Amino acid sequence: MNRKIGIIIAALMLLLTVGWYVGSPWWTLRQMRSAAVEGNVDALASSIDFDRVRASLKDQMNAMITRKLAEEQSDNPFMAFGAMLAPAIVNNMVDALVTKEGMRQMVLAGRLRPRDGADAGTRPVDYVIDRDGLDRFIVTPEGTGSQASFLFERDGFGWTLVEVRLPDDALSGTAH
Repeated sequence: MNRKIGIIIAALMLLLTVGWYVGSPWWTLRQMRSAAVEGNVDALASSIDFDRVRASLKDQMNAMITRKLAEEQSDNPFMAFGAMLAPAIVNNMVDALVTKEGMRQMVLAGRLRPRDGADAGTRPVDYVIDRDGLDRFIVTPEGTGSQASFLFERDGFGWTLVEVRLPDDALSGTAH
């Protein structure tokens, strides 16, 4: 009898663990979307590591600008001057925008506005979740063209957004 109870408890624990592993990313995304739709910036911000997101965006944007300027290789002295100023401009812009207050302004101004008269609260959001081990997952919105992706890391039993990965063509004006 005790052995059966032990097996049942072990099976339930395994089921709960697998359920958490599979379902918790979806739950986190649902909670973040609900917070954005409701304009609850505090709840949304609690799932974001702003310092790490800022660092990832700065690194990516500066690398893209450097790569783009290297491709154009002009003898134009103003381009060289712009290349020197670009990191400072990017860093200041990211520092100013990727904050709780910056997010508050974006959420309150945009609030996931409905398209074509649809209700923003019921419009489906399609995305793909790719696991990267037990402690990380990457979310990529489905659709055509280049998309940013979002890296989450486990934080206790929850998940925190730690990086926004920009598409390679983010600065070319062709990213979607």
